[in-house]
Amino acid sequence: MYCMWLLVLCRRLLASQGATSYSDVCRIALGTPGMVVVEFSLIVTQASFSIAYILFIARNFEQITGIAQPLVVAMCMPLLFALCLFRHAKYLAPFAMFAEAVNLVGMAVVLTTDVKTMNVNHPDVVQANWPALPFITGVFLYCFEGMGMVLSLEANALHKQSFVPILTAVVTLYAVLCAAMGAMGYLAYGAATRDIVLLNMGNTPFTLVVKVSALRPATLTLVRAVMMVPIWEVLEPKCLHKPSSRGGRGLLRLTGVCLTGLIAAWVPSFSLFMGLIGSSCCSLLAFILPPLAYGQIVHAAGSRLEPWRRLLHAVIMGAGVLAGVTGTIDAVRQLVKA
Repeated sequence: MYCMWLLVLCRRLLASQGATSYSDVCRIALGTPGMVVVEFSLIVTQASFSIAYILFIARNFEQITGIAQPLVVAMCMPLLFALCLFRHAKYLAPFAMFAEAVNLVGMAVVLTTDVKTMNVNHPDVVQANWPALPFITGVFLYCFEGMGMVLSLEANALHKQSFVPILTAVVTLYAVLCAAMGAMGYLAYGAATRDIVLLNMGNTPFTLVVKVSALRPATLTLVRAVMMVPIWEVLEPKCLHKPSSRGGRGLLRLTGVCLTGLIAAWVPSFSLFMGLIGSSCCSLLAFILPPLAYGQIVHAAGSRLEPWRRLLHAVIMGAGVLAGVTGTIDAVRQLVKA
């Protein structure tokens, strides 16, 4: 949360220099190396988040209908490509709001089922599993997938002065919901908890409402289109001679959609994929680059950070480096074994 505030503050401090995006902030504050790192990380993370949404749909449909994962992914591609043709995120806002409303219904079903099933004395529940800490940290970082979207959302906000309070409230609520769902799911299923908890819940009429509703694939695809906006913001100015060209823009976006679809069709493990991306690129975007950029901006202005802020930034960046290195090594090791 603090790093999100920092990122918005950095963008506002550099507004007079034309900063509108995360890559602009890092280009001005950290130079070309900073811009390259943040743009690479944004492309990888946002593409990975998009892959995860489609993978979620495919895994659930494969369990219920027996349709192979690659075929389900292919079925989602036309809708995703059509939505990706919208040039600005603001045009996707109504679709995203509708998608989130349906997703909240799904979360309510999951929480209700977990409450009915959970057992605090479950024989498989352990208080701590320290060898799994790097993996858990990677998944935790992955869950805060909106870091790359913060400045895009602020740019499209109607009332920018209210953006930070709204962002704070939403992220806090999201963190509470994630923690509650994770804890209740583990108490309900213990060591048998699967990477997608819906797969633990069986095909009762209650859970089928969430799993096979015609709205479910559509809504997750809508959210996926929103998550790909930062990719187009980075690639189009660099890859297209005329970014305003509809034909070139459409071809680039079609290529991006197809590539993410191909990866989603063959990812072997949803949870390990989350852990790898969370530990590597998400730790950079969420914990390392915002404090680093802010420190450089303050230094360039001829000022110095307050002692308490220097200590806080050192702790945040140190935790980001530690989590990134250990989590990436652990995720790669487990993916090789998968």
